Amino acid sequence: MIRTLWGVERFDTMTEWPALFRELAAANYSGVEAPTWVVCGVGPTFDVVHECPEVRKAAFRAALDAAGLIYVAQCHTAGYPIASSKVEDHLASLRALLLLAKDGLGASLANVHGGVDWW
Repeated sequence: MIRTLWGVERFDTMTEWPALFRELAAANYSGVEAPTWVVCGVGPTFDVVHECPEVRKAAFRAALDAAGLIYVAQCHTAGYPIASSKVEDHLASLRALLLLAKDGLGASLANVHGGVDWW
């Protein structure tokens, strides 16, 4: 089972990650799902680069590894609320988010919230 962390207040505090992840592992969860921008501690803005502080990446991966959990990255293309309706912007955002999720945060899977409702 994967536990979504959307709306879990303890997840907003980086120092809570180790204990939270241990508790989830003890409850038989095999992983967590969370938006990349929440993990990185930045607003869900659109910038194509999708930077993440190294200290947060390292802390997140260490807490996951210590608890034996996998990460399912929740990727929102072009920010939230959506900053652009251009397909090219969403594709560029998706590429950057997937690189961040896999290489920076160690994601095993991605749940992509891409595009615009009016396409």
